[in-house]
Amino acid sequence: MWLKTGSTLLNEIHNAETGSGSFLMWRIGQCGYVIKFEGKIILIDPVLNDLTDESGTTVRLYSYPFTAKEIDADYVICTHGHADHLAEETVKEFAGKNNSPVFIVPAGCKGQIERLCSLENRIIYLQDGETVECPTNNSSFKVRAISAAHPEHYLQKDDVRMALSYQLQLGNKSLVHLGDTYLTERLLHSLETLPVPDVFLPPINGDDLFRKMINFIGNMEAEEAAKLAARLGVKMAIPTHYDMVKGNTADPQRFVNEMIRLGKAENCRILGLGEVMLV
Repeated sequence: MWLKTGSTLLNEIHNAETGSGSFLMWRIGQCGYVIKFEGKIILIDPVLNDLTDESGTTVRLYSYPFTAKEIDADYVICTHGHADHLAEETVKEFAGKNNSPVFIVPAGCKGQIERLCSLENRIIYLQDGETVECPTNNSSFKVRAISAAHPEHYLQKDDVRMALSYQLQLGNKSLVHLGDTYLTERLLHSLETLPVPDVFLPPINGDDLFRKMINFIGNMEAEEAAKLAARLGVKMAIPTHYDMVKGNTADPQRFVNEMIRLGKAENCRILGLGEVMLV
């Protein structure tokens, strides 16, 4: 299932160089991505540990590609506090390294993060509409927080249910990672005020009664995510959140088929596990 994993993938990430104004991105499962920009390694929603149910049985459909100890991350960004986005074992491993990354998380996750690590000077808490500038080897990149609806918009800074989408401004390129969210009028308005994304990462696992019965909070459907990508005029849309957790999967081809129906075939692709894309 993995195109590359382990030391092969790690060496590619660590040794990769990008041209001026470009970045590289690798898909590492669920909503997880590695981004390399101006010498810095940025991880979004990395789940680099096993996930188990109450009986201790794994719910992962494939293993993680490497551990947090093995990758030299500079920034770790999490969209919300659920285990398949803010993976506690992964966070603790990162925090325990001598070269711990900077964590960027929703303000509502403050208690959760403080329980996992004590690196207060390396944690940045964001709320809807806030932006942080992060240094790179040559300049910086910006991270803007946007309220996500998972399943509703939670805006109080101490609300543990808070979920965020993020816009990353990487030089003159814009990446929008939605995390987990339904599409609401509020989110649509927020997204329409942003620069047109060069890369757009929407969740597509959808929602149904059977997921609710096993306590999964759903997301937008594949076709809805494609319509959103088309409306925003994104340059490249990559479906996410559809293949890692048992009982919470979807077919990404549905997303592609809808993009084709909308006349946007050239503006989408399915990125394989461990696959790299130059932006």
